[in-house]
Amino acid sequence: MELANSHQEEIQPNSIIIKALKNINFNNLTKEKDIKVLDIGAGDGKDSLFLAKKGFDILAIDSSAHFIHKINQLAKIHNTKINTIIADAITYPLENYDIIICDNVLHFLKNNKIKELINKMKKHTKPSGLNVISAFQENKIRDINLADFYNNWKILYYNESVYSSINREKEKTVIEIIAKKI
Repeated sequence: MELANSHQEEIQPNSIIIKALKNINFNNLTKEKDIKVLDIGAGDGKDSLFLAKKGFDILAIDSSAHFIHKINQLAKIHNTKINTIIADAITYPLENYDIIICDNVLHFLKNNKIKELINKMKKHTKPSGLNVISAFQENKIRDINLADFYNNWKILYYNESVYSSINREKEKTVIEIIAKKI
């Protein structure tokens, strides 16, 4: 079973999560658990699990019951706490968070929903908090300049790079941004 073996290997998050951690000022915090993180479209839970194991207060939200069940199993196997909810992040009433992650979600949404979700993320980010986004640049995302959405925030990291499948049959551009609310 896939989950049975997953406790034996170290969970690696998307590399943008590691970059985001380097931009957190831990001086004003007594513990990592003081940092509230929202993982939108948490999927297989690797980002949530990685941060939960470091002591962050995590809410993983996904519209898939399958993925939320998988995250709950991973949290149990790794003896860590991840709050989970099956919901649509666009319609779910959010609290405010220090970090909001949206890793490989935007390319599944329609243009108007992408804009709505990003605006909601920005609204529910605490002052000095971070938005961390990684998305495949498909046609609908090409029409949206993520950096423009954060023109009144400090952009800590922005990158566009080409990702190739293992057999190099498909190439996609990945857009990554880490923005700090000022």
